[in-house]
Amino acid sequence: MQNNKYLIAETTKEERNMVYKIKNNSKIELLFNNWQETLIWSCQQDVMGHLYTTSLDDPQFVMALVGDFCFFAGKPDKELVSFKPQWCQQDFVIMTPQSKEWSDLIEGTFGGRATKVQRYAIKKEMNIFDADKLKCIVASICGAKLILECLDRGLYPSWDAQNMGSVALAEKLGYHFDHAYDAYEIQW
Repeated sequence: MQNNKYLIAETTKEERNMVYKIKNNSKIELLFNNWQETLIWSCQQDVMGHLYTTSLDDPQFVMALVGDFCFFAGKPDKELVSFKPQWCQQDFVIMTPQSKEWSDLIEGTFGGRATKVQRYAIKKEMNIFDADKLKCIVASICGAKLILECLDRGLYPSWDAQNMGSVALAEKLGYHFDHAYDAYEIQW
């Protein structure tokens, strides 16, 4: 009886060898060697995406496939690089190698169908987001959308500011400060 940590996936059409969909285990985790990529973490945590290997007993390599992204770790394996799950309908994938050996294998397997590109990782850091700054960004986007909608409808997008933060946002969107005036907020 097979251990319930593993699920059989499907065979590759070319070679008829088994490629297995596998749930995370410590051996797979070690292959990714603390790769700081949230898409891999999602596969490892069984949140989204899938992990594949060709050996259940002693996986030496692994593929994490989630959305348009595919990550390869461990010892390079041509069968795994060539594998496309039957459920996968897309004709495009971004393959990300862990090493030069994986890069060479991808280029050798796909030839002219593989275009090497440079992508840019953003650090995965906890507790770095400034809620006030994010609120300003959202306000900018919403303010810009309001202005565009008004202009599309032939309306003047009037702006009146409650505070200097609102004045700064208005100026960022193209308005110019005119003057301050007194008003009263009344509790009825």
